[in-house]
Amino acid sequence: MIRQAKALDYWRGVQKNESYEFTIQEIDFKGIYGLEKVNIRKGIYAICGLNGAGKSTVISFLKDIIGIELNEFDKKKIANNIVESKVEKFSDRLVVNIDGKRLKDCVGRDKLGNYIDYKGAEKVLGLLSQDNIEEFLEQFDENELGKEHVDELSYLVGKSYEEIKITIIEDDDVSIPYYKVKCGGVMYDSTAMGIGEHFLFYVHWILTEIKNTDIAIIEEPETFISIPSQKHLMNFIAKKAVEESLVTILTTHSPYIIENISTENICIVSKHRSKTSVTYPKSRDEVLNKLGLISKKKGILYFEDQVALSFFKYLTRKFGVNPAVRRFDFEVLKGEGEIKNRLKFPKTSNFSYKIIGIFDGDMKIKEDSIKNCVNWEFDFLPCNIGVEEKFSQICKNKVEDLADLLRLSEDDLISAFSMVDGKESHDWLLDLAKELGFDINEIVAYLSEMWISSEEQNYKECEFFINRFIHRFCMN
Repeated sequence: MIRQAKALDYWRGVQKNESYEFTIQEIDFKGIYGLEKVNIRKGIYAICGLNGAGKSTVISFLKDIIGIELNEFDKKKIANNIVESKVEKFSDRLVVNIDGKRLKDCVGRDKLGNYIDYKGAEKVLGLLSQDNIEEFLEQFDENELGKEHVDELSYLVGKSYEEIKITIIEDDDVSIPYYKVKCGGVMYDSTAMGIGEHFLFYVHWILTEIKNTDIAIIEEPETFISIPSQKHLMNFIAKKAVEESLVTILTTHSPYIIENISTENICIVSKHRSKTSVTYPKSRDEVLNKLGLISKKKGILYFEDQVALSFFKYLTRKFGVNPAVRRFDFEVLKGEGEIKNRLKFPKTSNFSYKIIGIFDGDMKIKEDSIKNCVNWEFDFLPCNIGVEEKFSQICKNKVEDLADLLRLSEDDLISAFSMVDGKESHDWLLDLAKELGFDINEIVAYLSEMWISSEEQNYKECEFFINRFIHRFCMN
């Protein structure tokens, strides 16, 4: 049994553990199946993606790089293609999926890792379903599992086993576990177990009973098992990672499998026709979106006007964090006063929906007075002046550059400026967009890019704002 507090301790220790013997850092596919490089990190690493995205292709080559026995599917996928890998322990040379250069060859072991999937568990069940199994079992010793292993299996499956006995069948260099269990006073064996129950016993056996396992590759561990069992299995793997420095690389499209895996240890495989891409998410929400899963909204962001919202959206695209903010609703209000009124809404521990105000940069000088009158958090857009004022300066001083960017003549641009000259600061840019026949988001994107690229400090200020926003509001 792993208590929740202890499970969290294990997960905190997964990344801190410095005792992992082998860390595969990168696999270079050199364009095979449209794949380029896949980066992998130490501890527990998840390769996510929808069915057919190419996860199994990555795994087949990974098995060959390590030196794990290949099945017929693997051999067909690999088809004599050669890939190279960097391994932390061997900084002076590459590991290659050819005889004599695989990871197991480099470290001088006959066996280095184990591959686990539900098909392996099904194969074991098929072998145990022979008519003469009882007679066959007589030649092997039966052993009773100790309390620790009984408790672990009870935790994984969600049953209270009173007794578990195991017989390891050795046949032609193949080891097969056969279990007899007692639960609720009822005795039954592996062949009477449910598919999910037997799969969890099978995984536990490989990760516990087989010694010197430094790397485990698990394909879609969520198959056939319940949500609680998915969570418990991952807690058990985290325990193994911390206590025995087990490196685990798995594929999944279950949000419960990746629930406690750090975002840095997740990659997403996507496929379009013959092209396969591997991306590295900046947030858990991005992973869920790529897996086609809908996550509930975190909260709402309030902006002073449409231009401020357009500027914010531009920044999220510019710095690649747009998926992280999709779980927020957006609303444009009528100035900073209305934002402050919304932020006065009472805050209680039972209300998990976040209310966040995003003020223009010119409001930074009023930060202390805002804190004293609101109940919710807020932030300020980059730059110490308002968004419209900033863009107005660009329009006045960069007419030629803006005309080139918008593919307009200077005369047409100046004519449009004259039509909105003198209008209220929150309206003139909206009216300018209408005069030019552009969407407001397009105009803001052009002006934002001009401002950010004009000085390195502007870029740094915007990058700092986005990183702070993600850390404060999107990471929990």
